[in-house]
Amino acid sequence: MFQSPADIARSIESWAELPGVKLPKALQAALDTYDAIRWTEVEHQPAFPLSKVTADNAEQLVRDFAEQLLPSLGVVANQGGQDHSAMWLAKRTALDLAARAVIGQAADAVENIIGQLRPMFDKHAEAYVEAVSMLPDDLSDRSLIAAGPDAVGAFGIAQSEARFLRGIAGWLTDTSRLPGHIADITGLGIKAILGPGAPQKPSNANPTLEAVDPVLFLAAKAGVEFRLLPLREALQARQPQVTLS
Repeated sequence: MFQSPADIARSIESWAELPGVKLPKALQAALDTYDAIRWTEVEHQPAFPLSKVTADNAEQLVRDFAEQLLPSLGVVANQGGQDHSAMWLAKRTALDLAARAVIGQAADAVENIIGQLRPMFDKHAEAYVEAVSMLPDDLSDRSLIAAGPDAVGAFGIAQSEARFLRGIAGWLTDTSRLPGHIADITGLGIKAILGPGAPQKPSNANPTLEAVDPVLFLAAKAGVEFRLLPLREALQARQPQVTLS
């Protein structure tokens, strides 16, 4: 699905919510600039200062008002059949430039952010693998209850850790839209954070298995490595045939 630079820039804004991550100053500055332009009002009409008109200043006030009014007139066409003002076009152009600046800074920041995320990622991955080790191989609601209270507790931990790991995998696959990180991630999903030997998602996963992510579950049971690498490195290591550009 096509995404405009503005769409991508808005998604990059959410990077500030990544756990334990402080955005590089250059990226934060680019986001601040983008946000300032994004919320600039261009649709308001200037008001003529009628109460200030005198016989001496009337002509000048009218000229001044004309200068203020001109940018807001509908003079730019061919946008969905509607006319738009020069102010609208100026904002649209500035916003596109600012979005592209955000994308460039985000691309440069990916490895920095991965470095900040990795200690927490490793901690959560280890906790997930440990919790899964306490769960039955044929995980279902019945087998979980039969395994006893320790297994039920471990299931809750695995469920929580799976949510965290899915969030990190989602962020990582999103970087495939950035210059220098572009790759074909078709069918990758959660496997972005797994090493070679990552399993395919079973077609008949039951709701209990889905709750802890079946791919992560099977990977943990099989001893597949959980790791956080730049996307292109991860793809080249586990799928040499993947198309990179």
